[in-house]
Amino acid sequence: SPESAASKPGPAAPGAGEGGSSVWSGSSHHPHESRRVKLGIGGLLLLILVILNLGIYQSAERELVTERWNELTQLADARRTQVRTVIQNAERQARYLAGDQAFSMHAGWAAAGRLRGVDREEFESELDRAVQAFDYRHLLLMDADGRVLAHSRATGDPHEKIHATLARRALATRGKLAANLLVESRGAEFEFAIPLYGAPGSERVPVLVVAVEADPIVLPIAQADNGIASAAQVYLVRREGHTVQWLTAPDAGGTSVPE
Repeated sequence: SPESAASKPGPAAPGAGEGGSSVWSGSSHHPHESRRVKLGIGGLLLLILVILNLGIYQSAERELVTERWNELTQLADARRTQVRTVIQNAERQARYLAGDQAFSMHAGWAAAGRLRGVDREEFESELDRAVQAFDYRHLLLMDADGRVLAHSRATGDPHEKIHATLARRALATRGKLAANLLVESRGAEFEFAIPLYGAPGSERVPVLVVAVEADPIVLPIAQADNGIASAAQVYLVRREGHTVQWLTAPDAGGTSVPE
């Protein structure tokens, strides 16, 4: 009958019963899978961002290092030119002094061993006046053997071995300047030697050795605005064998030297 037909259950729909329950349970795990995918994508993007920033940083660092080295090279060239100019001025003054006829004559007599008594006193007084006029530390007249022929009275106890080496270097240059930077307890000094070729009265060539105090020359140059950074310092060093010798201290008071 129609009633009994309506009361009979129809055929089971596909996926109904236990099979149907697996569809709903699978849909319940979908949000977890989505979160894992999002976290993976986020981590990948973060890694790409870190690598990208690292590349940008390294590139900027290389550019900054190159820029600083270029600035340092330009600064060193400028300071070298300033120091060279000061030494050249002192050299011109010394050559002017050596070119004086009376000075050259006394130098020739000294080289020949004929500068004695009053003549020697007069010549050394002339050296004293030159020291005061040109603000030298001292003046020496030497021969090729390193003997001191005459000196300014301000010289004190000259370093004859060091000066003799400088005098021989000057003679080897045949008229060109031979220079040295001597570091003493009283401070550094520039020294240069000039052969007095043509000095009358002697076959031996006397050599004029001039010493100029280095600190008043170097420190103002080293302490000037370096244009790099407010914390940057400039000082003068030189290689001494396998070590570095500090010629000027980096601080304004000149009291400390970096290790």
